[in-house]
Amino acid sequence: MADSKTQYLSLYGYPTWRKDERGFLVRDQFDVATGAQVQHIDDVNTALTTDQPAGWSTPPNGGLHLITDTIIDTLGRPLFVMAPWITIDIGGVATMVRPTQMFIYLDSALENWVGQES
Repeated sequence: MADSKTQYLSLYGYPTWRKDERGFLVRDQFDVATGAQVQHIDDVNTALTTDQPAGWSTPPNGGLHLITDTIIDTLGRPLFVMAPWITIDIGGVATMVRPTQMFIYLDSALENWVGQES
């Protein structure tokens, strides 16, 4: 069988699950009211999920389960985007951090502000 990509859509047409040519899985969740993506998981570990398509499982050497979460406003704009956890060295101590971007919308002044924390 030739390598192929497979995608599952939600009832609302959002791409919720994808499998690439090597068998690695991606899962996305969307806010139904706005259509905004609220979670993205690269290299899904199916031991940590329950809604994967039947027969789909984490491929060998896979399963990093890299989660990006997005908190949105009522218009579907991102307020906080939290990247996957990473390990950094702080004074010789391995420390887990989650890089985060913050967004502020001052609509009355047509301004958008972006901040980043690592």
